[in-house]
Amino acid sequence: ARAPAPSRPLPKRPSRRPRKGPKAHAPRVAVINFDPARLGDLLGPRGETLRALEDEHRVDVDRSVPGEATIFARTAQACSAARQHVLELVGEVKPGDRHVATVLEVRDYGAVVKVLRNREGLLHVSEFRGFPEAPETLTVGDEIEVVVVAVDAILGHVKLSRARANGEGRRPPRRGGGGDRAPW
Repeated sequence: ARAPAPSRPLPKRPSRRPRKGPKAHAPRVAVINFDPARLGDLLGPRGETLRALEDEHRVDVDRSVPGEATIFARTAQACSAARQHVLELVGEVKPGDRHVATVLEVRDYGAVVKVLRNREGLLHVSEFRGFPEAPETLTVGDEIEVVVVAVDAILGHVKLSRARANGEGRRPPRRGGGGDRAPW
């Protein structure tokens, strides 16, 4: 039989609480999953868009896994900015999403606005704030908050609303019609 091991006191450790997150100077990594068909939007012509993103934010983007972009950055701010940039390039718009959009064109029937870097949508005049009494006037270059109302899965058309973004709520549906028509 074995002799019992001599009991030694355990070394005292300072009572430290665990850190809430990584140290400020620790490198950061972010992984973004996207539709592999959107890789061209991330790369741009001859890879120029991706190189510009890497240079602007001083990060490295690994895309060895299809449909995945891994961002390596030295700081949390650079990682966050690069992540937002990549999401604007390859992200999808979904009904209910809120975006700050830029007005590109103003027409009689509404405005064409840029929702993401590679995505545009239609803001119909009936979805302007204050419609029908005193609809707001938009000019090219205005930055406005919009809500995605619908996305056509086949054509990719994006229908937007400014009234719903500002809490004016949804208007009652029109009488008559109905059926299987698209929302625009």
